[in-house]
Amino acid sequence: MLKLDDRIYSETEYFELEKQSAEKLFYIDKKIIEMPGASFNHNLIATNLTAALHTALQDTNYIVLNSDTKIKIGDQSNFVYPDAVVIFEKPEFYNNRNDIITNPILIVEVLSRSTTYYDTNLKFHEYKKIASFKEYVMVNQYLPWIQTSVKIGEQTWKDSDFEGMSAELYLKTIDIKIPFSKIFKSVIFDVNL
Repeated sequence: MLKLDDRIYSETEYFELEKQSAEKLFYIDKKIIEMPGASFNHNLIATNLTAALHTALQDTNYIVLNSDTKIKIGDQSNFVYPDAVVIFEKPEFYNNRNDIITNPILIVEVLSRSTTYYDTNLKFHEYKKIASFKEYVMVNQYLPWIQTSVKIGEQTWKDSDFEGMSAELYLKTIDIKIPFSKIFKSVIFDVNL
């Protein structure tokens, strides 16, 4: 495993260290953060939702990418790996690197107890700075609940909540519905919340 300290790293150092790392690395505010492994539910939900998005959009001009997709966020060079990303027609790459996308229109994050605050607040704030970004999907892995936030004006976002196994997730930006039965298929919910 790669040994990282809490110092400031240049963007070049980040790219070099990531090449050596077996784990994915975030680059936030010039610090490198190793991504911990995800839970069974997290991985299953991300896979189910990515597959459902791909199936629903396969005959369109949208492209669905999984959690191996790195995107640039914020005013600085910050790089993260969302759980799923949708782009329209073709990718735009950061600095001619074919591993960093700059034009997501829809981003999915499966929330965990340790990342919920960051994903729903600070990271979302940075995502909003991406010109192409129009919809954020935040999936709870502990119960069947999803919140979406859709851009409806220059500085205005509208939140919608979907809950219960009989619900359907509606994604306004790409105009599709996905049943919760597909998103949460085989998920073992934590009844000890």
